[in-house]
Amino acid sequence: MVYKRKHIFLLICLVAALGSTSGAERGVSVHFHNQPLAVAAGILNDFVHPSELALDDNLVSDATIWVHLHQASTSSMLQALAHASDAWWWHNAPQQRYHLQQSPTPIDPNGVRVRSYATSLTQRYDLEEGITTLMQPWLEYGDHGIAHVPWTGQWTASTTSMGHAQLRTLLSLMEGSDTIVPMPTPSHDQPQHQTTIEQWDNPHTAWLPMLMDLAQEWSISVAVSPGAAAMLRQLSPPQQIDHLEDLQAHLQERYLTARWVSGVLCIDRSPPQRRHAPIVRRHFAMIPIAHMSERYDGHLVASALRRSTSSIDWQQFGRACLFIDNPPRLLIAIEGEKINRILDHLDYLETNGSLILTE
Repeated sequence: MVYKRKHIFLLICLVAALGSTSGAERGVSVHFHNQPLAVAAGILNDFVHPSELALDDNLVSDATIWVHLHQASTSSMLQALAHASDAWWWHNAPQQRYHLQQSPTPIDPNGVRVRSYATSLTQRYDLEEGITTLMQPWLEYGDHGIAHVPWTGQWTASTTSMGHAQLRTLLSLMEGSDTIVPMPTPSHDQPQHQTTIEQWDNPHTAWLPMLMDLAQEWSISVAVSPGAAAMLRQLSPPQQIDHLEDLQAHLQERYLTARWVSGVLCIDRSPPQRRHAPIVRRHFAMIPIAHMSERYDGHLVASALRRSTSSIDWQQFGRACLFIDNPPRLLIAIEGEKINRILDHLDYLETNGSLILTE
């Protein structure tokens, strides 16, 4: 009887969502109870029209996922699907296609192009290491590369169209002298709708079906990572859940984390990540520090800023905080939602005149 009820609910949600014709973004309400990833992607493909949802060939499309969506936006839907399959997503706007793939770096299906760029950056041997570092996510494959002729200022790259767009942006920043600080990007992690969460007696003897029923009962979106799902299959669930914080506490006792990301309660063995490809969300900030470089070596300033924000993990996803001399500037590459943290720490460093900072 429970099996039938779940599939009737799935059908009703799909009919209701597909029948909507309003101009606003359609909220997706559907669940995938141990269903193959390929089946889920095929169903959700209808909700991203006129775009389409494409699975990377390296993903195991017959792997099963545990996801419940309640009035989920496109970004929430993709976050849940990527989290539940240990994948990353990005949007190829020219091709109107959402990609779900194993690598956090977008793989452009249009392939590699070789292009050269003339700049005014002559005799700037010092820029090669920094630009190569910032371009590294686009140089991971065997046929990708970058070359620099310092005495002419020419740069040549063999990379995808997205990689070339990043290189053009970097070269423009290096040639200019303006302060560039992108607007912080709001994260919208908490769901915007109000949920009523009441005491719930658990009829299940297994964790994963219980989580799917809880999500339906509480009208929230939930996604379980493959690693967390494997652990939960071996454990017995609690008999009663009083509220959401109670569920999070039960999971924490079992060394699992439940955290809101993009409107989805994501459950994993480690703190859940935002699964929108970080390199796509990366922004560049160019901040003059001439007044600070009079007191400190610019490389020490950059090092202090990285150290004070070490929880960001500067080794990942093309993130960087580099000192660029002549004129003295900091070039920061980071996702939009982390910009404020960087600026706050830099402001503290500047105001207090100390290179000793802690988070």
